[in-house]
Amino acid sequence: MDKDTGSDRIRHWARELTEGRLSRRQWLRRMLGTGLGLPAIAAVLAETGVTIGTANAAPLRIFNVPKFTGFVFFELAKDGGAQACKELGAEQTYVGTTTADVEGQVQVLQNIIPQRPDGIVIAALDINAPVPVLKQARQRKAVVVTFDADVAQDGRDLFINMAPFEVQAKAMLESALANAPAGGKSIWIAPTPTVANFMTIPRRATPSLPRRCRPTPTSRCSSPARASATRRSTRRSRTPGAAARCSRPASRCRAR
Repeated sequence: MDKDTGSDRIRHWARELTEGRLSRRQWLRRMLGTGLGLPAIAAVLAETGVTIGTANAAPLRIFNVPKFTGFVFFELAKDGGAQACKELGAEQTYVGTTTADVEGQVQVLQNIIPQRPDGIVIAALDINAPVPVLKQARQRKAVVVTFDADVAQDGRDLFINMAPFEVQAKAMLESALANAPAGGKSIWIAPTPTVANFMTIPRRATPSLPRRCRPTPTSRCSSPARASATRRSTRRSRTPGAAARCSRPASRCRAR
């Protein structure tokens, strides 16, 4: 949806919200469906004078559930969520476990359900485990949005990725080469074995290497240089990683 079309629809839905023909949760779900960024949505709302939280109604309650608290990425997401809620007249509650604990994250979600959230924003630690409780939330008309790491589609309304997985894989490989220009191993370590983004990114990394240097099942390239790819688990994290080795100079093996 282009910006002009999205803006027109936001104005139309704002009128329906003001006239009581649209609930706030329905309004929020449609806002997310426009694909517009929050600054653009907030700008249109400023023109119409409509906010989600009105004087005669409590603000929408949005629960932000990270993979775990204390990590800088999710703390920044918390700050961004607070700013977005301020712009949209909503209220954010940031809650999560302090470690990467799948069962703990599911319990956090179960504790949220009785509070009747209007929206849940979650970076999931497992692609399937949170789905039953998220489906309960959706059945109660909550809007569920995943970011960073997705869940199965029937557990959410919308997934927001940081960038296409191929772009993320390429950036990670280039960062590895920047740290080890002579070549070496690049290992992905995930917080849990079944987190969606780390199940996907390593698989997208291999096609981003030049064909003659891609890891193969036989641990050899078609060039004289050798490459190996292994799936391994570290005893400490018990999580799978993906490793690739190529002895070609970084200038010739850089992902592109």
